[in-house]
Amino acid sequence: MKKYYTALLMILIGFSAQSQQKYTSNNNYKGTWEAASTWTKSDAGMANTPGENAGSSYIIDIFGVIRRAGDLTFSGSAAVTLTDTLWVEGNLTVTGGATLTIEDTGLLIVEGDLDTGGGTLTVNRGRVIVKSNLSSSGGSGIENPDGGSNAFYVFGSTSRNGGAEFNGSRNAADGYFLTEEDLYNNDPSLYNFVTTGTLPVEFLYVNAVSVNNIVKISWATGSELNNDFFTIERSIDGLTFQEIGTVDGAGNSAETIEYLFEDYSPNNGVNYYRVKQTDFDGKYDYSVLVHIFNEQVRSLEVTAYPNPVTDQLNVRVDGFGSEEVMIQLTDSRGMNVFSQTYDANFDNVAKINVSGLTKGIYIVTLKSALYTLTKSVVVR
Repeated sequence: MKKYYTALLMILIGFSAQSQQKYTSNNNYKGTWEAASTWTKSDAGMANTPGENAGSSYIIDIFGVIRRAGDLTFSGSAAVTLTDTLWVEGNLTVTGGATLTIEDTGLLIVEGDLDTGGGTLTVNRGRVIVKSNLSSSGGSGIENPDGGSNAFYVFGSTSRNGGAEFNGSRNAADGYFLTEEDLYNNDPSLYNFVTTGTLPVEFLYVNAVSVNNIVKISWATGSELNNDFFTIERSIDGLTFQEIGTVDGAGNSAETIEYLFEDYSPNNGVNYYRVKQTDFDGKYDYSVLVHIFNEQVRSLEVTAYPNPVTDQLNVRVDGFGSEEVMIQLTDSRGMNVFSQTYDANFDNVAKINVSGLTKGIYIVTLKSALYTLTKSVVVR
């Protein structure tokens, strides 16, 4: 393998010694390899697209979902990196000292054959699906780790000759290449995608609005494949989420379907929401993140005093209105030591005798049809 890393180093040195010509696909962009709108160029004088033979020491970074209608060749010391998806509808040839890297978030789909040769290096850290045959020759190398969720699948035959190596070995079995059956068993959603071109769920939009203290989360799908159910998740910081409800999916659909979930207990201030989609086989994916600032929720406040407390704890609720509320007191183990529901005649202050409780930290929780608010108190 030393010679491959040496070759790669020479390629990188070559790039540094000349003006690098870089093509970058727009982030999250969906388009075709042949369209000029797909690419951002490092030099205005470059060709509008890398072309079907992408060489001339090009650096090509793919961040979107790009399709090539026909064959494609990487040559002439080109360095190609896939962070997202490249779908080649014909054959893909990697030759002439080119390097091809599929990052851990990358996906390469080749409808025809994948041929590597001419001292090239192909590194797979993500997922590669070759729907026909893989052939390596001419001192080329393929690096593909064994195990993990990412893998290299070849539906047809695999062959090597002329000094080609898989993971530093001249034994084809050491390439850890998997089969079409393996893809079907390991990742049915991805198998459906590469065989039908349809994503498990196509989210058209996700929205969140506040109506009368209720946050309504709505979304729509343009198509569904093997879709079991949706999980609605909420967060106060956009990082840590909790499940607040589920909605059944349509299973399989080619039509637009609209969904709605109502959150009756939004948090104070900012609420972040996302929709998790789960297949029948347990695979899942997430929608985009949306957020809403619910000013009406901020009008309801709960105050517990005195704090610390020894005898009588007063729980005052402001902005209560005329609905029923439940006030609970739980200890540090989550055990409920007090619970009472108050009706419309409630005078906004609940009096709780805590003289017989063990010293420690307790949680006061107020629950209504619209809210769940908490406060911590110390009993001495």
